[in-house]
Amino acid sequence: MVNARVGVAAASILVALCLGAAVEAKWHVGPSQSMATIRQLVANGDLTEATKRLTAGYSFNDPVGLDALHQFSVLVLNQGLSEPDLYERCYAASSLGPGGEPENINILITAFRSSKLGVKNAAADGLGEIGDDAAIAALQQLYNSGSVGDRETIVESLAQVSNPNAVTLLSDGAISNDSTVRLIAIKGLGKLGNRAAIPRLRELLSTQQDPLEKTSAARSLVELGDDSGMPVINAAIHDPRQVWAMATAALALGDAHDPRVVPTLMQTLTTQDDIDVRIAAAIALTHYNVPASVEFLKRALHSGDPISVRHIGQLLGDIDPHYGREILIYAMQDEDIGLRMSALKIISSFGGEQEVSSLTRAMAQTDEPTSRALIARGLGRIGSRSCIKPLLSMVTEQTPAVRYTAADGLGRIADRMLKEPNAAGAQSRVKVQ
Repeated sequence: MVNARVGVAAASILVALCLGAAVEAKWHVGPSQSMATIRQLVANGDLTEATKRLTAGYSFNDPVGLDALHQFSVLVLNQGLSEPDLYERCYAASSLGPGGEPENINILITAFRSSKLGVKNAAADGLGEIGDDAAIAALQQLYNSGSVGDRETIVESLAQVSNPNAVTLLSDGAISNDSTVRLIAIKGLGKLGNRAAIPRLRELLSTQQDPLEKTSAARSLVELGDDSGMPVINAAIHDPRQVWAMATAALALGDAHDPRVVPTLMQTLTTQDDIDVRIAAAIALTHYNVPASVEFLKRALHSGDPISVRHIGQLLGDIDPHYGREILIYAMQDEDIGLRMSALKIISSFGGEQEVSSLTRAMAQTDEPTSRALIARGLGRIGSRSCIKPLLSMVTEQTPAVRYTAADGLGRIADRMLKEPNAAGAQSRVKVQ
């Protein structure tokens, strides 16, 4: 009887071990087989089935699933490199570029030399998006050999770059013979957020004669935490003869985050005749949580005046993301597509779950491809776990701009989550062929 019980116990242990081995084998072999199937489905263009396999085979709450999500993103974006449309190839190349493939930068260099302005802009933005040393070197090469128009496009793309080497190129642009290039570069040096730009900006502050460029240099210094340009700003805000310098000064006072400037901004908002100056003052006042600023901007948007709407759209990036959130949500739902696009671009830089909800609602309300691509971009930049589901639904869409933007967003989310402390022990990346 004892031997029989021992035999039963041994058999039970053997069954348990076998079941454990089976589970272990499924964990190690199953996902690998699943990824191979997904790879083939993507290659065949069946993204709907590939997405189903991905969601059924992996959990995005663990490193294995997040790594699979990253691989899926790369697989889809690699398909974009074969798109007949050069614009779509640019987007895929810029999304894949941070992975270190030199050929992706070459695609963007070739595209920049296209005669099509839209493609040229996309290529410059793509290089700025990559932002590594190789991309900056490519932009420097294109800047040196390009026309004035080319240089304007390049300096605009550089403001989004965090690479310190971008300061050198923007500093060159700030002393260009072309006034438009100079102004864009001066503004870009402030947006860049790199204090290495301070010496060049101080030099411009002391030598520049043009009121707008001088005030823009002072504002860029304020953005970098340097108040040496405040006398210029205080003079400009009281000089209505130079309307654009006055508007720039108002924005600079918002950047200063000094409550003592609120009375000056309120006076500008209520007494100035020029609507553009008043809009700039209202945008600046959102940094001080002044309700009158939000009300003014809402009335300006309600007015239907296309010039006011366009100007607000151009300045949405200067609004305080916390106190001015109401305006950004409002603008995102406006019927003016330009304003809507501006809001969608800005909201992705600070958004949380409230913005995710707004973006998913907007996704359900529009079939317009550009808006949907911007919604996908916003979800990818916000990058919370709740963004994965809507992006997976968008990655199956026929419009390439939507599909590849969604794929890029999924890759960004996977990368960010794999770098979080609770993702420690994540598997080493396997390069997707």
